[in-house]
Amino acid sequence: MQPPRSPRLPWEVIERIIGHSGDNPDSLCSFSLTCRELLPRSRCLMMAAGVKLRSRDHAFELVDFLQDNPHLKPFITSITADPSDLPAFPLLRILSYLSKIAFIAPMATSQKATVSLHRSHLASFRLFGSHIQTLHLLNIYFATRLEFAHLLLAFSRITHLVCEGVYITTGDTGNQAPVAIAERRLSEKLRLRSLISDSWSLAGNTVGDVLLDPNFKLALSTLESLHVTRIYHSDLSARLRLSEFSMLQALVLHFPPDHGEKANTVKLLADTNTAMCKDVTIQFNEELGFAEMTRYLADSRDDSELENTLLKFSRVTIIRATQPLRANAHLFFPAGHHGDILAFTASPNSEWIVSGSSDSTIILWNTKDGSIAQQLVFPGYLAVHSLAFSLDAHYLACGGQGGKAVVWDLWESVPLMVATLEGHSSFHAVTGCAWAPDGTIIATASSDAPVRLWDASTFQVLHVLREGDVGFHPTVHPHVTFSPDGRWLPSACTSSRYCCVWDILLGTLHKVIPRGEGSVAVYTLMPVFDLGSTRLLITLGNHKVEIWDIEMDERLFVSPQGLPINAASFSTDGKLVLAAAAEEAVNVWDVDTGVKLLEFKGHGPEKETPGQGTNTVRAAQFSPCGKYIASGGDDFRGLLWRTGDGTCVGEFSVHEDMVTHVAFSPDGKTLASAALDGTVVIRRMSDIIPIEEGS
Repeated sequence: MQPPRSPRLPWEVIERIIGHSGDNPDSLCSFSLTCRELLPRSRCLMMAAGVKLRSRDHAFELVDFLQDNPHLKPFITSITADPSDLPAFPLLRILSYLSKIAFIAPMATSQKATVSLHRSHLASFRLFGSHIQTLHLLNIYFATRLEFAHLLLAFSRITHLVCEGVYITTGDTGNQAPVAIAERRLSEKLRLRSLISDSWSLAGNTVGDVLLDPNFKLALSTLESLHVTRIYHSDLSARLRLSEFSMLQALVLHFPPDHGEKANTVKLLADTNTAMCKDVTIQFNEELGFAEMTRYLADSRDDSELENTLLKFSRVTIIRATQPLRANAHLFFPAGHHGDILAFTASPNSEWIVSGSSDSTIILWNTKDGSIAQQLVFPGYLAVHSLAFSLDAHYLACGGQGGKAVVWDLWESVPLMVATLEGHSSFHAVTGCAWAPDGTIIATASSDAPVRLWDASTFQVLHVLREGDVGFHPTVHPHVTFSPDGRWLPSACTSSRYCCVWDILLGTLHKVIPRGEGSVAVYTLMPVFDLGSTRLLITLGNHKVEIWDIEMDERLFVSPQGLPINAASFSTDGKLVLAAAAEEAVNVWDVDTGVKLLEFKGHGPEKETPGQGTNTVRAAQFSPCGKYIASGGDDFRGLLWRTGDGTCVGEFSVHEDMVTHVAFSPDGKTLASAALDGTVVIRRMSDIIPIEEGS
């Protein structure tokens, strides 16, 4: 069997071509039909952009297609369809990554066709749609309130609801008991976090009669974000009763170009609970120019009242709604940051690679296509030194300059900064940040010496672990990490002569590991536990790697003294340990026997290039499966190696500056690298390794 041919165009060029057309389904379809080399990536992006089903037959054709191409299932996270034409079985059953369904009425007829779903249809949605988080209803007419309530009950686990042009045509006549029972069940089961709706849908004789009914109040009690578009109704403030939304944190009001509705806006804002709601966004239509926006805000007798009302909120944003020039313009080789990348990691759910830079930006990169999912800015435009996800990837903790750490909620449509952790000296950076495996504790460390433990629910300090209490001096560039079982917290730093291991349950110091013989200091790498949480890997300033049994208080392994070590880690099974030396090599030892099994050599400029570095290896990491090791060095390259025989699979990235970080996603499907110039390269492992190895 002949090996697969290499593409005539470099993969980087192919992915950039597709990336620049990623928001145009027609172009992607043309690519997939005309060029075999563009077919796989085009299909992935077409699926990731969302699937639109034209009919019930189209839905079953999609099922057959996915049975033949199961690798495309994870890319489908959104489906748009006529509610009557979407077969919950088998489509929803096989799409385990599906998180959003958009129901849109067919536009073929001008008549207002009402939606009425059979009980069996609703039962299928309820059985197979439990993983749906977002429900979008557009231009849909329901015959009665009961029909609308039954549809919501079928998706009772949604947290985000969008209603645009949703109406009830006839209302409920006769016996009202079924309606009251359905709405009471809905109020008990549904817990919405965000609601987007136009004012017409919230008005009388519409679905607003359900959403704003007193029986539905419990379902809205958890509402954190509300977006109201096209504010036309003068009674909207009285119907919404925003003062009763105790959890509401963000309010977005979308205005039409009509000066007469300013009074309604003032009423809505005045009725909002300002103690909890801090963010208010005023959004204008795209057709409204900046001059008209200014006149709207200033030219009326209500202007002072509007201004005074807005001043009651902590953060007010005024924007003009525009369509992005290109939705997916940043794929695989974006410029990224404009400063050094100081922190780099993958999310536990393998959805993102995140990077933090000295330019104060934090970028979440989508692992499916390499695009920028979100770009955040650290408060005060200060450098970002450390990053840590919660285990469910709901929150991201970021440590930075100025002795400050912040926590972002990533499950919002726009990430929301929910906490600022202050307590370290403002003269130092928070260079260590870690999230406990059970999600209850956040640890931060700074060069002002104490390690601080925070309650992850209240963001209050639980313990201050002071190294000075055991008799040694304030440290520089500390690092912290939790053991996988969450019991231990090791911390180490450059100027300290010790590595401390803290008992989290007791909040006390469990053990002090002194510097090794002949060592000047504990080196600048983070201590690492094996998966069993019993063995701790540390690197020493005398260029050695040590492994300690924490329970037995015993040194198990000491590597020979060599060159300075830039990276060290356990394999997933804990049987191997690697160390990347400052010159050329990545060494792998057997933990139990202490025998060096492999030495990877391959970094170094192939030809003399002005400004190109030496053969120093800056970063190295085992893949989650343990079959591969990724490394990056001063030769501007990222290399992938086989652990079994030490051979090099090949280059997975080429930068224009030294590679300082490498990271695998936890599912092992994505490999990323970051360079000193702020660039990030993200590759799918299936595009790097030979087909027979990845199968």
